[in-house]
Amino acid sequence: MQVDDQRAAAEPWESAYRIFIADADGHLKVLRTLPAPPAPAPAPPTAPPKKDADAAAAAATETTAETDDAAEQAEGAAHDDEEEEEEAPTLPCLQIVPIEGRPKIPSPSFSSTSVNSSPHAVQKMAGGWLASGHWVLAIARKDASIDVVLPLPQPQPQPQPQPQSQPRRADREGEGEEWAPQKAFLIATLTEDNMRAGMERWVGLSVGSSGIYSCTSAGALRFTPVVRMKEPGEILTVTNLTAGEATVVKLRNAPLTHVVFTTLPRTASASASNTNNSDPTHFLCGGHDVPLSIWHLPSAFASTIAHGPLAISPAARDASSAVQKVVPADGAGEGEDALSGKQKKRKRQIEARNKAKELREGEVWRAKNLPNDALSLQQKPNISAITILSPGTAGPTPTSSNDDDDDIPPLPTGLQIGTATKNGLLRIYQPEPGSAQGKAVAEFACIGGKGVEGKKKEAQGVKGTMAIGLIKKGVASGGAEVKLVEPGGKESELLVADTQGKLYVLDWKTRRVLYQYPNIDGAITSLLTLPSPPTAAKATSKPSSSSPAAAALIFSTSLDRILRLHSTSEKEAALLHGKANVGRGRGKTLISVFAGAMFDVEPELEGTLPAAPVAAVWDGVVPLALPGSTDGSVGEKKMGVDGDEEEEDEDEEDEEDDVWDEMDQVGDGKTGGGEEEEDVGRARVVKKKRLAA
Repeated sequence: MQVDDQRAAAEPWESAYRIFIADADGHLKVLRTLPAPPAPAPAPPTAPPKKDADAAAAAATETTAETDDAAEQAEGAAHDDEEEEEEAPTLPCLQIVPIEGRPKIPSPSFSSTSVNSSPHAVQKMAGGWLASGHWVLAIARKDASIDVVLPLPQPQPQPQPQPQSQPRRADREGEGEEWAPQKAFLIATLTEDNMRAGMERWVGLSVGSSGIYSCTSAGALRFTPVVRMKEPGEILTVTNLTAGEATVVKLRNAPLTHVVFTTLPRTASASASNTNNSDPTHFLCGGHDVPLSIWHLPSAFASTIAHGPLAISPAARDASSAVQKVVPADGAGEGEDALSGKQKKRKRQIEARNKAKELREGEVWRAKNLPNDALSLQQKPNISAITILSPGTAGPTPTSSNDDDDDIPPLPTGLQIGTATKNGLLRIYQPEPGSAQGKAVAEFACIGGKGVEGKKKEAQGVKGTMAIGLIKKGVASGGAEVKLVEPGGKESELLVADTQGKLYVLDWKTRRVLYQYPNIDGAITSLLTLPSPPTAAKATSKPSSSSPAAAALIFSTSLDRILRLHSTSEKEAALLHGKANVGRGRGKTLISVFAGAMFDVEPELEGTLPAAPVAAVWDGVVPLALPGSTDGSVGEKKMGVDGDEEEEDEDEEDEEDDVWDEMDQVGDGKTGGGEEEEDVGRARVVKKKRLAA
């Protein structure tokens, strides 16, 4: 819906993001928060002159007796209606979403301190639009089940792009300008029979327009269609949606640690014939012992329907020609009896090697095994996270005269994939269309922590040492395990989170750490990149090609039970090593919400420790900006968290930066003297102290 300039004055609830969050106890919550702290309140009016003040006080005294009776009556009426009227909460607002049609989740038990101790614990969550026009959530739980729920109010479908002067209204179906309670309806509960609950986990989940795509760590790939059972003339409701018969593919390359469902650019002929662009076309998988692999989803499921379990691709390499080399030339004997023990062993090795190189039905590309280390030992991929750095462009149209619809389209040109490892490495692959090249084009280590210089400064008791990661090349281990990798706000930015509570923003093209978000005490469990809404000033201005795009926002959840909304730097981040302004040009935390600071909490959950959030999904609606709002680069608002200490630390860092900027040179504890022979030594001291600040 297009709006005019008057819509720049948006209401608070129209300017809020809606993010669904699932915790380790199995509860579904919704967070509605503004993209930035609201503008400060206007200053109070100045005091009137003394004479006017005396006159106003006398008039107020005369009317006090008359207003006392009216105030008492109004107070009594308000007290009577207090229980009937529901007070609207303030933003940010965190609320538990009840799922109607599902058994109620029991209260948390403190017998076990594990994050996933509850059988209803959520391991994956995804959201998307169905072909019926409903936006649904898929919640994968520890007990090998997936709940498909319909949240209300429903978000509006994504409209066509509009001019910058006419921002899109952030309406949701069933929700107006006022606060509306959140609820959800259970459509279906899917059960994975091939999953051993508690021993295996969900590693991939996606919602397509046709149904739900899921995958377990044991390689059970499943597609469950969600269809609507509607009679002619019947109104479509939630009761019309149901789950159809599922198709299961048992992958042989298991166990897996991460699976990404994605839609890659296709050729012009393929994209023109396919009107359903919401369904994923490929999926990427990998594990600790499994190298990166790319699969074509329609081909994988088609081969299962036609042939049952996945069979070897007909175009794969045949091992018979290689095995013939170990058979005696004289032809003495037949079969295994004619081979010696050494020849039998050699035959088994060749068969196993060739079998590992064969692409299975539906598999498009597979990375090669890593070279042996310095001790000639095999290196494992140790993949912990996968992300698409660049989707590339649609590949060339196949020149083959075969018009079979089952042909697998080529991979896009310029496709780049990043894999994070358990030992802190980041590998970049570039699968070429029709090429068997499977080696990583780049490999470097992002070392979490304070680095060598930072640890030395911390040991010396230097205050203000920043925990900035370093990047080194040619090392076999990067230190901390990388847990999450997500694309950032810019094309070359990458969000990297490890298991030690560190969240970095690095440039994967230049292989440099740009900055880090401080004061995160728990490991990051989920990351979301949100587009920043236009400010009130930009909403009414004319679009310009030279005007920079709004910086993206980052939403994160962590094991310290804090939900955070971060900003990203609009300017290019300065290099942190050897620069004076180490505390500038970085993103910062705008809003922090405690997972236990909920509105309208259930009675049985009052006083209990909230479970850690483990998954988050954004509903896809870009809100409007409030009048006077900024681009999210200043200010911070906390809900349920004491932020005095953090604000003091930031003020101290800014003051220290100003002090070091004003000082010219420092050497041996003295201010700059001006001797030329001591300039080099003093400059080094200044550099070290600026880094310490």
